[in-house]
Amino acid sequence: MPFDKQKKTGDLEAKERRVFNLKEIHKQLEKKLNKMNKRKTLTPLEEIEKKQIQKEKLLAKDQLENLHRQPTSLAPNTSFQKGKNK
Repeated sequence: MPFDKQKKTGDLEAKERRVFNLKEIHKQLEKKLNKMNKRKTLTPLEEIEKKQIQKEKLLAKDQLENLHRQPTSLAPNTSFQKGKNK
């Protein structure tokens, strides 16, 4: 299968945009939580909102971790080991 550098570059750029967006989402959710945590008391509805924000923040963090685990190399896949490709 031929190596398609343009597709790999496009995939990498899309991944970088996704990482940037997820970091921004995470940062905004963190600000909201910090603001809520500064209050002495929250209404029951605000408590529910706080839990939802915490879940969304965790989801963004998990998605970031998953993206970081994905390979990002522009080099072709060379998963064979030297001397074992007979």
